[in-house]
This record gives sequence, C-alpha cells and structure tokens, in this order.
Amino acid sequence: MKIPNWLKVVWWIILIGITTRTLLLRNEDIISGKSVPFDIFVFIIWVALMLAPLFQEINIFGIKLKQSIDELKSQINEVKNEISNKNPFNPTINLTPTADNKIQELEDKYSKILDNILKNKGITSQTEPQNTFNVPESNQFLFATRFRIETELRRIWEYSIGNNQEKRRTSAISILRDLTDNRIITKDVYYPT
Repeated sequence: MKIPNWLKVVWWIILIGITTRTLLLRNEDIISGKSVPFDIFVFIIWVALMLAPLFQEINIFGIKLKQSIDELKSQINEVKNEISNKNPFNPTINLTPTADNKIQELEDKYSKILDNILKNKGITSQTEPQNTFNVPESNQFLFATRFRIETELRRIWEYSIGNNQEKRRTSAISILRDLTDNRIITKDVYYPT
C-alpha cells in the first residue's frame, strides 16, 4: 500500500503539534529545573521530527527515523529484476576448416551458382584469363629462393616435429617458431640481429 504524500505531511504536522503541545504544557517544570526523563525524550523526538524533512535518515539513541522513498526503491528493484532476468549471450564460433575432400565439391557448387548469376545478369565470362604478367627475372629468382627455403624448413619440421597425420599446410612462420622453440635451429635464424 502506497501512502499519498499529502497524508504523510498531515501526519508529520500532527506529530509536531502533539510534541510541541506536550513541551509547552511541561514548559514551567522544564524552566524551573523539575524536568523528568520523559521531557528529554519528548524534546529529542520533537527535534528529530523537525529535522526529518532535511535528512534521509536520522538515528538517535538506536531509534531510526527514515524518510522513505518507496517509488525509487520499487523502480530500482524492477531494474534489478530486469537485469537478473536477461539471458547471457555467449556466442560460440566454430572455426574448424573444411575437410580437403569437400573443398572441390564446394568450389564446383559455388562455380555453378556464380555462373547462373552471371548468366541471369547477362554477363559473359571469359573463357581463359590471359596471363599478361611481366615479372622481372630477379623477382622470379627471389620467389624461387623463398620457395626452396620454405620447402627445406618444412622437410626438417616434418621429420623432427611435425604431425604426419596433419594434412593441412602450416605457415612458414609457425614452422620456424617450432624449430626455434625445440632448438633445432638457432634463434639467430628466427630473430636476426
């Protein structure tokens, strides 16, 4: 049950009126020094009631007077419930490569799809791409040298470390790292200075 704000204000004014009247009736005894502990208790309650609108919470001798903010609390609880009810989303991405025997099937399948799309768009494909590359001899030599180096590193790796059951190609950098980590080649080859 939610109490309207105007009713809280009226109740607060009534309580202040009662405590003020009690203190005024006991005024003569308090001034003459004949006060009793009840007078002190009523005075403390009166002070707490006067300060209640200024503070969220007042704690006097173990008595807690708390100004409630019920609407804000209910909104916070609703937000907490919404947060706790959300399902966590943890996507799992499977990056296993396609098997070698399926690659040709997929290539044929996608070639047919591409040919159909090109035919529907009215685009004719060239029969054979023309090789018009003019590669200088020095570049051909460098590529051939790199190919020979990688072939020899791969042979050493397969002989000493590599998994013969693994049919996928391993990069030259990975092979070089494996050979260096296993001290088959020196670190100077992998980390030139």
